[in-house]
Amino acid sequence: MLAELVKLYALTKEYVLKSEELDPESRCNIAVFKEQRDALDHLMRGLADVLNSSPRSDYFAVQIERARGHLFRAAYDSLDGMAVRFKLRLNEVIKGVSKDAIQAVFPDYYSRLELMDAVEMEIASRIREKAGGDQYTLEKMTAYQQQVERLHQFVNQCRAKALAIGNWEQIKAMMSGISNEAIQTVFPKFYERLSELAHVEPASTPSRTENQVGNSSLENEKADQRRIANLSEFAQECRKMLPALRDWERRNWRKLIAEKIVWVAIAALAVTIPAAYIIAKLTK
Repeated sequence: MLAELVKLYALTKEYVLKSEELDPESRCNIAVFKEQRDALDHLMRGLADVLNSSPRSDYFAVQIERARGHLFRAAYDSLDGMAVRFKLRLNEVIKGVSKDAIQAVFPDYYSRLELMDAVEMEIASRIREKAGGDQYTLEKMTAYQQQVERLHQFVNQCRAKALAIGNWEQIKAMMSGISNEAIQTVFPKFYERLSELAHVEPASTPSRTENQVGNSSLENEKADQRRIANLSEFAQECRKMLPALRDWERRNWRKLIAEKIVWVAIAALAVTIPAAYIIAKLTK
């Protein structure tokens, strides 16, 4: 009984400290401090009764169980705070980013959002369990902690890809006002390079050892770093080519307009001449 309480306290303290490290503002989370204080209060009540000359039957066990509940709530409140903070950080990273950039740089982003939904459902489910009086367990709390940790890793991945996403957005913005004719003439390898730099996730294998998973993660991380560096270099290259592209547009816009006018005139003649011929035939 006491051994589990000590273990629970150690885990709770770990989560509280991590929550404070990730978000200094969480140090003002009164709910966590209240739960810890109430847990200490029940523990002291139980110990005081044990030290009494005539301890009450089962009183110590009841107080320990209540202290246990308060520590669980303190731990869950800390984990919930971390989960909410991670969600806010994710929103900050993705805010204003186009779906085109996300799909190109981080194509599994939307499928990974299911993890966010799972954490939110866990919070709602636990609120219902608390209302129903169901018991907390270390196994449930550890599973939830692992979910929050995976969410943390997902947010870190998004933050790591933020530079690549930004470079992709810059490239698309720079080229948005440039015609395909100009790109094909001045920068013919643009679309080929853009396609090469688009993120392609490696196919997952059904069964891999822990070392293989670790090696694969390391290889993917290195590949992402190379892709980020390549995107940054490509963005700089596009920036250097932009004056030449705009100069080509200025020098050739009259020619392009003239060609379009000619084609419009040809199309108009193609319609007008047959119509005139038919009218002439009918009026004879």
